[in-house]
Amino acid sequence: MIAALKQGRTDIHGALRADDTDHFARALAQFGGMSMQESDRAFQVERAQTRLDATSTVLDVSHGATPARFLMAFAALANGTTTITGSARLRERSMADLAASLRAIGVANECLEREGCLPIAIHGTDCAQRDVRVRCDASSQFASALMLMLSFEDRAASIRIEGDAVSKPYLELTRRMLAEAGVAWSLREPGLYCREQGSIGCDRFDIEPDASSAGYFFALAAATRSKVIVRGIRRDSVQADLALLDPLVRMGCSIARHEDVISIEGAALRGVEADLADAPDCAPTLAALATLAVGPTTITGIGHLRDKESDRIAATCREAERLGAKAQSGPDWLRIEPAQHVREAVIQTYEDHRIAMAFSVIGAARPGIAIENPDVVTKSFPGWWQELDRFLACHGVATVGAPRTPSA
Repeated sequence: MIAALKQGRTDIHGALRADDTDHFARALAQFGGMSMQESDRAFQVERAQTRLDATSTVLDVSHGATPARFLMAFAALANGTTTITGSARLRERSMADLAASLRAIGVANECLEREGCLPIAIHGTDCAQRDVRVRCDASSQFASALMLMLSFEDRAASIRIEGDAVSKPYLELTRRMLAEAGVAWSLREPGLYCREQGSIGCDRFDIEPDASSAGYFFALAAATRSKVIVRGIRRDSVQADLALLDPLVRMGCSIARHEDVISIEGAALRGVEADLADAPDCAPTLAALATLAVGPTTITGIGHLRDKESDRIAATCREAERLGAKAQSGPDWLRIEPAQHVREAVIQTYEDHRIAMAFSVIGAARPGIAIENPDVVTKSFPGWWQELDRFLACHGVATVGAPRTPSA
């Protein structure tokens, strides 16, 4: 989106190629005045006019909540009306807080089926009002979308976060990327971001490896008591899902961090307590590992997981129980008490990539684990199964076999 806000051409290298990024890139390319070229791990983005033209094509982002939220803000800067929709599950997930904030600064929009949800029509405007309030207790992406949108013009702006924002590190990640591109936002006081002078002027982005995907390899080391080295994530990275490393250390793993290398070595695991409010997507992975630990594991601060691709608290508990563990949950927490032995099971995925990958980690450590509908991983990690096969072969545990559906 930063590249699409800038006049001229921008090259993006080391890009994650997955359903979410591809749907977003192709949606951006539908705007009049935008072009997009894709290659294996790269995008070439070119904006040929200052004010883009909305497309008459309905932009369908499938399961992608991030693309939907960013497109809502991006469409506010185009001439005409843009309609955004997605899968049945995405149409259930609330976009109300972002829609309300856009309306408050003069961006007319209406939900076409159910209030607060996709499909939504965004009517582009000059957006003269640039001081906005937004609630982020459902998603920090609402504020990130507004920060990106308000970086388009070199004019003062402010964003006031109301309530207790979830996944706060992603706001810092957005702020840092904009700073690297030439636009400074300062945190004047808790919850108040102010735009400083500067225009987007970066012609190239080299994308840091995705810590969310790396987390499954950290978990594989923990589950199989082996060593994994992940390269390319800087020591000063603010990616939220690096928060998984702390509970893994407390579970018994050894971790070393260097300038752009993280190494982790697994060991016998013990249960822990972990607050994952800033990194909720790690919760299914940690809960899956808890089925291999000695003692219970309690994960808190994760209430917003109920409004993800699935109700991840409920899904995680059901699948942990399928493996033989005892699971309890509340509005914003879950607790796993492992069984003496992990049972063979076919794991249900609920159309959720993170449930599939989290529980396939257990299949690398215990035989008889299969994953129903394994293709859901294409949302964020299309090459997951090939990389898992490579891990198993490299670490000499290929006899367990990469988990798949029974028919695959």
